[in-house]
Amino acid sequence: MNPATRQFLSPLNRIRNFLTPLALVAAVILPLIVCSGAAASEKAENYSTFVFYFENDLFGNTDEYYTSAFKLSWISKGFADSGTRGGSPEWLRWFTAKMPTADRKDLYHTVALSLGQSIYTPKNIDTAQLLEDDRPYAGWSYLAAALQTKNFDFLNTLELNIGIVGPSSLAEQSQKITHKWLGDSEPQGWDNQINDELGLMIAWQLFWRVASK
Repeated sequence: MNPATRQFLSPLNRIRNFLTPLALVAAVILPLIVCSGAAASEKAENYSTFVFYFENDLFGNTDEYYTSAFKLSWISKGFADSGTRGGSPEWLRWFTAKMPTADRKDLYHTVALSLGQSIYTPKNIDTAQLLEDDRPYAGWSYLAAALQTKNFDFLNTLELNIGIVGPSSLAEQSQKITHKWLGDSEPQGWDNQINDELGLMIAWQLFWRVASK
């Protein structure tokens, strides 16, 4: 095989090795989405759903800093303050009344529960030495609960994350398994990762629809 052909096939092999385990995940997740999703003639807010996303810097042909993440979420069916979808529980109405967009019309609310992990590494992962002037090895594994208020035009999300950084996050194992799937070299510096610490994070996001058909 000439060098040009080998250079062309190498990215294809990386993509194939990446998609194989991802296809196995999809085989589990997609039936759940289909079973819980709405029929074409129904409104999506009447059904609970599952959402899975995966991020990895292999798509940018790098392996450094914020290097990988996944998040699996279950989102409940919609609750309205009144109407055919059924009234919101009292505790949900109390929270949604405090949201910045509580005065908007045609709102419905959903609750989301998530499991996720984010991985961070230094630029050089081929040395076992401590790199004092670089980003440390770290993983953040967490459980999250979110309250979403939305209508056709916007999505308002308040999310609470509780998790852990350090060896107990299992980020080392996750990255090494992913590298094995992709046929990449094993990262060498995880013995230098930061220590175990519990973490608490509160996030607020507001998304607006800028165009629609």
